[in-house]
Amino acid sequence: MSNLFYRVSATLTLHSWQSTPFRVERFLSLLLLLLVTSACATAPRTAPQISDPIAPVNRALFAFNDGIYRYGFEPVARGWDWIAPAPVQTSLQNSFQNLATPGSAINNLLQGKLKNSGTEIARFGVNTTIGVAGLFDPAARFGLAPHSEDFDQTLAVWGVGTGPYLMLPLLGPSSPRHTFALCIDSFLSIWPPVAGTRIAAGVRSADFLNDISLSWEDVRSARESSLDYYVFVRDAWTQNRNTKILDGAAPAAPSGDVKGEDLYDDSQFQ
Repeated sequence: MSNLFYRVSATLTLHSWQSTPFRVERFLSLLLLLLVTSACATAPRTAPQISDPIAPVNRALFAFNDGIYRYGFEPVARGWDWIAPAPVQTSLQNSFQNLATPGSAINNLLQGKLKNSGTEIARFGVNTTIGVAGLFDPAARFGLAPHSEDFDQTLAVWGVGTGPYLMLPLLGPSSPRHTFALCIDSFLSIWPPVAGTRIAAGVRSADFLNDISLSWEDVRSARESSLDYYVFVRDAWTQNRNTKILDGAAPAAPSGDVKGEDLYDDSQFQ
């Protein structure tokens, strides 16, 4: 749910800065700085211990976000789910994901994954043309599997720590590193430079609701089956981010004896 909120909010927040006459120069300067920094970077192979020092505040914001999702966004998305056949929803999802492919190619490059970066560029070219603006994914049939990377993963590869767990209003689960990375990924998106604010916001909103229409049943099942839905979302989000950062590899155990220790325990705040 968190990534969905990000796509809408980040577009509105960053579009005015990106639309200045100097956005190209700013981007090139930033990209040069990132390339220089990444030259000495190595990827961590252990999962960081995630702290939740402001659990009471995070829980309150989580309840606020969940209420908006349940009584606002979900009913609209369920209506779309009822109207649109599954192939239509999947095609729209493919198209929206295709828009993020150039940014993924850049993040692969910044992580030193040159082959994957080239694959992402090829995927974008094939799916944008033969795939009819990304509605279909012929690149996968050509053996070009996706290698999606975002700037949060790039910062992790460079050794930047994630920081404490955060629950942001409307934006959902995050961390200081992830929140900063969101700004960079939004800048790398091909939509803000080529579309007006209203068009870009409309596209992001459509992407957001379409994703909910594909996942609302899973979200509802998780909510109903979880003893503590807040802890479930926090742990699932953290594990998902760690899995992406480690490219699906199992993390090594952190240094020190942590067997039996609950790295996510916030019982002291309850």
